[in-house]
Amino acid sequence: MLAAGSPELVYIISENGLAPVFKENHVDVYLAGHDHDMEHLRKDGVEYVICGASGAELRKPGRTQPESIFHATTYGFAEFTIDDQRLAFRFYDADLHSLEDPEPVVRK
Repeated sequence: MLAAGSPELVYIISENGLAPVFKENHVDVYLAGHDHDMEHLRKDGVEYVICGASGAELRKPGRTQPESIFHATTYGFAEFTIDDQRLAFRFYDADLHSLEDPEPVVRK
């Protein structure tokens, strides 16, 4: 559904999209699946984690958003560790190599 630089992602993180709702409701993380790429963005205290690239044809983004911290156009997945104090996640490629360092962490 979402891709780096896609109109959908630009809309979601815009002031006309879901960003104001996330801010008003103190949302920490927005997690979405996608089948062409992986991306981590940060805007107004919300971590946007686009996890996918698991089978469809890979495609390069039209443009990368300024809020983009990490982007990969490779097959892979994300691993999440969640407890009552934090949520940590790490992207891996299909060969199990870690792609984003250091591991992003969201604390309560």
